[in-house]
Amino acid sequence: MTHACFWMGIPADLQLVRLPAAALQGVLRDLECEPQQAAMIELCVVEALNNAIEHAYAQDRRGRVELQLDIDADTLKITVTDTGRAMPEGTLERARAGLVEVPDEPREGGYGLGIIVEIMTNVGYRRVNNLNSLTMTITLSRRAA
Repeated sequence: MTHACFWMGIPADLQLVRLPAAALQGVLRDLECEPQQAAMIELCVVEALNNAIEHAYAQDRRGRVELQLDIDADTLKITVTDTGRAMPEGTLERARAGLVEVPDEPREGGYGLGIIVEIMTNVGYRRVNNLNSLTMTITLSRRAA
């Protein structure tokens, strides 16, 4: 496959995260992604969507979270976007260093971003014109025939 794209948006409601997760499962199945890796990718996407809803919007259901998948050969690029609050400066760097606590945030778990940086090949974050974008890439492992 040279290039394919998938996009889905949902209101910022934790109950709705299952919808893009189910769609992602179907895409990964169609790509013949190895099942264990598919489960890890789904975990990362669910964590990213949950983080946007919980932190960027503080669970304000008026917000919107979007998921985009770009597939080029064996590389999957996942982008989660929202227009909520920005990720606190240095959060991604702390997650990469294994320091997952976010200042001034209640401690409910705080491991989601750490899991994402551990599993994904590359993880990036940027905020441009009030749009937060978390980008994750991974090389897909295909099921054996």
